[in-house]
Amino acid sequence: MIKKHLLSVAILFALTGCNDDLLLDTAHQTVPAMPNANVFDDINHNGLQDIDSEPTLTTTDTKGRFRLSTTTTLQGDLAIKSQDDVLVLRTPNDEKIISALTDLVVIEMNKERNQARTTKEEVILKQNAINKVESELGVTNTEKSPLFSHFISEQNNVLTDTAEYLTATKIGDPIAYEKNSLLIASTASQLANNPIKCSIEEQTLSITAEGERVCNAPITINPNLKAHLQQSLPSPLKGTAFDGFEASLFDLFNNDIDLGSNSNSSPITLYSPTLSATGITASILWGSNLKLSSTNLVSGGGTHLITLMMDDIGLNLGTLDNPKSNYEKVSTTSVTFEFTILEDDRNISINVESHTQLQNTIAQWDLSVDDPFSATLTLSSLFHDPADTFSHVELKYIDIHGLDSFDQNTSSMTIEGTPLYAAEAGKALIISGIDKQGEHVDAIFSLPEVKSNYLPPEIEYGANLEDRFIYINPIESLRDDSGNHLGSGVVCEIRYFNSLDSSLYSYARILESYSECPVFPDGTIPSESNGFENYGQYTREQPSNRITFELEEDGEFMTITYQAQEISTNGESHLLMHNSESMGNESMYSLNTGYLSTEIINSVLAQPIDSDITSSVSYLDANNNPLLLSVTAFMPSRVEAGEAGSADANLILHNMKCAQATSIYSFTADYSIMGNPMMWDLETTYKDKDGNCHVDFSSQSRLSSAIHTLYGEVNTPYAAKYEEISFSFNNLKD
Repeated sequence: MIKKHLLSVAILFALTGCNDDLLLDTAHQTVPAMPNANVFDDINHNGLQDIDSEPTLTTTDTKGRFRLSTTTTLQGDLAIKSQDDVLVLRTPNDEKIISALTDLVVIEMNKERNQARTTKEEVILKQNAINKVESELGVTNTEKSPLFSHFISEQNNVLTDTAEYLTATKIGDPIAYEKNSLLIASTASQLANNPIKCSIEEQTLSITAEGERVCNAPITINPNLKAHLQQSLPSPLKGTAFDGFEASLFDLFNNDIDLGSNSNSSPITLYSPTLSATGITASILWGSNLKLSSTNLVSGGGTHLITLMMDDIGLNLGTLDNPKSNYEKVSTTSVTFEFTILEDDRNISINVESHTQLQNTIAQWDLSVDDPFSATLTLSSLFHDPADTFSHVELKYIDIHGLDSFDQNTSSMTIEGTPLYAAEAGKALIISGIDKQGEHVDAIFSLPEVKSNYLPPEIEYGANLEDRFIYINPIESLRDDSGNHLGSGVVCEIRYFNSLDSSLYSYARILESYSECPVFPDGTIPSESNGFENYGQYTREQPSNRITFELEEDGEFMTITYQAQEISTNGESHLLMHNSESMGNESMYSLNTGYLSTEIINSVLAQPIDSDITSSVSYLDANNNPLLLSVTAFMPSRVEAGEAGSADANLILHNMKCAQATSIYSFTADYSIMGNPMMWDLETTYKDKDGNCHVDFSSQSRLSSAIHTLYGEVNTPYAAKYEEISFSFNNLKD
C-alpha cells in the first residue's frame, strides 16, 4: 500500500477500511466508509448540493452505510457529501456502491448528458462511461464491473490505492478534477501499479488536477501556536485609539522540508478584506511577524477575519508523457484568526470628528531642534460625555524629548518646550480623558517631524579617493527582489575610483567569512577579470576632491556624490565617507567608514561570543570635525538547539544618554543569511548608567544558531552626521 495522504477528517476515518460483515444486502455503502455524510439526489448533475431543490435524503451511519426509503425515486445521480463538506462522490442512481471510481463513471456520463434520455439511452450512456473509465484504469471488464465493487474488502490494493489518489486530487481542486478526470485516472492507475518512491521519507506522492505527479510533505499548522495567537489578539473598543499589536509567526507553519529548511520556504502572505475599514491595518513584518497598526480611531465593530497563507512547495515530476523535476507551488496552506472590535460602553468616548480636526492642526506644527515651541490645543469637544462624568484631561505621553505640558484643564492643553533631538514624523502624542471614577480613554495623535536644521558639511579640502581600494559596509541587512527580509550577511564590498579612465569600479560578494574578501596588491588595476564591474564614468572637483557619478534607474537619473575626510583609529588610517544620493527633489545622505585594509574589519567580525567587543563609530561634531563614539557589544552563548529560554545581548554607547541615543539610532538584532532566518520575539530596553546608554536585547523565543548581528541604524535626520553601529558574532554554535 502507498503512504496515506492527509485528507479530511471523514476520509482519514474511512481509510481504516471496513469488513464484509458491515454490508447489508438492502443498504448502500461508501467505499472507503464516509461516516455521518449527507446523502442527496444530484438532480442537476453538478456535484453540488442545492439545499432548496436537493435536500438531504438521509445520512450515513458510522460505517458509511445508509438505506433509502422504498418510496424514494431518484431523478439524478446518487451523491454523498462528506461531513466536513470537502468532498462529494456520486454513483449512477441504480447502484449500491459509492466511491471515487463510481464518481469517475458519473463524471463521464455527465460529459455526454446534454438532453433528456430514455431509459435505454441512459443504459447505453452508462456503459460507454464504464468502458472509458475501465480503459484508463486498465481494468478488465467482467460480468459485474469492478468499478462498483467493494475493493477494500476484496483486498484489491491497486484499486484501493487508485481511489485514494483520486480522492486526494478531487479534494484539492474539484472543478479542475472533473475537466481532467480521465488523465488523472490513468496516472493514478499507473502509480498504483508501479509506485514511485519519493526521495524524502516524509513526502507522499500525489497527483495534481492537471495530472502531474508531485512528491510533497504538506505544510501543517501548529495548533498550539494557533490557539496562543488567537488568545493573544486584542479586542479594541470602537471609537478609541488602538495601541497596536505585534506577534511572532515563527513555527506557525511547519518547516517546508521539501526544500531542506525553512530558509527556502515561501513568504507568509495576509488577507483581511474588511479590517482596513476599521482604522486598523494588518501586515507581515520582516516576513515572520504579524503587525496590527492604527491608522485612525477604531470603527466598524464586530468580528473581522485575518487569514495567513503560505504556499506549499513540492517536487513536481510532471505527467507520465511529459516528465520534469521542478520545485513548484503545490497548494496553499492557510489559517484564519478572528479579530473582534467591541462596542464602547464606558462613560466617555472619543469624538471622531474633533479628533480628526486636532490631528490636522498638530500636523501643521513647525518643530525644529533648539527652537522654542508652544501650542495650545482646544479639547472641549474631543471627548463625548453623555453621562456627565467627565473630570479632566492629562498628557499621558509625548515622544519628543524637550516637549511637555504645563497647562492642562478640562477644555485645553498647552504643549511647550524646546525639542532636543531631531525626529521623523510619526512619533506619538497621547492625551487621556479621565472621568470622575478614574477610568480613562486615550486619544492618540501623530506628531510631525522635528527638523534637525543640520546641513551636510561642505568639505573644502577632501581626501583623495582615486586609485585606492576602499572597503565599505562589511555587514549589511539584505532583501530579495520582492523586498522580503533575508537576514544580515557578511559583504565584501570594494570601490575603486580609477583616475586612468575616470570610472567607478565596484566589487561586491556575500561571504561566509570576511577573510574570503580579496586583498589586491598595489598597482592592481580593477577589471572584470578580477571580479570588478565598471559602473561608468565620474567627474572630480578640485580642491574638494568631490566625486560625482550619474546613474540611470528606470528612466530616471540619480546623482551620487562621494567625498571623504582622513581619520585614524588606533594609528591606522581610514576614510570617513560622505555620500549623497539625489533624484528629483529628494536627497539621501549617509556617513560610513571606508577602510583601506581588511585587518581591522577582520578583528571586529571574528570576535567570539561570551566576550565584550569594543569598537568605535564616527560622527561629526558641531563644527563638522570627525569624532569617535565608543561602543561595546556583547552576545551570550545560546541555549541548546530546539530549546526555549531567555537570551540577552547588549550594546553600550559610552558617554551618551539614552534619550540622545534613541533619537539618533533605531536598535535591533538580526540573523545571518547563511543560517535559518527568523525574527526574535524581541524586547529592547534602555537604561542610563554611569553616563552611558545600555541597550538590552532580550527574548523568550527559541533562538536560531545564526543570530549574530546587533544593529544601530541611523535615523534619517542624523544620516549625514552619524555612522551606523553594527557588530557581528559569526561563530555561534549549533
